[in-house]
Amino acid sequence: MNIDEIVEQYTIESSIDTNIDRLNVTEVQEKLVNNKHKWSARLINHKIKLNKYRNQRFTILEEKIEEYQNTQPVMVNKSIAEKAVSKKKDIRVIDNKIENELLIIQHVENIYKNISFATNDIKNLVELMKLEMQ
Repeated sequence: MNIDEIVEQYTIESSIDTNIDRLNVTEVQEKLVNNKHKWSARLINHKIKLNKYRNQRFTILEEKIEEYQNTQPVMVNKSIAEKAVSKKKDIRVIDNKIENELLIIQHVENIYKNISFATNDIKNLVELMKLEMQ
């Protein structure tokens, strides 16, 4: 799945998980812990994926730097070689994946915060319902 599809899917799921009204307040409260675990697990999975991409980038970058240094007629230091190869397609593809994972992580962190604050929303809704019944 590409980033647009993931964000759209997560947005739809989070709106279902956080949809609280007078009729389903008990049901949402009972599912709250499971929803927190679901979003926490997704957050960790994307952070693991981010680390994998960062490791891939490092490995590819090292290979490209060594390859670049070996093809030059004179010895080129590592920082110059890194600047020269950092624009290569392989590196740009991994950089794009890293940026996408960072965006997804930010989105999931926001969803997790909303799920976490749902407890307060439920409490406020229950208090409002109590006041209306008096």
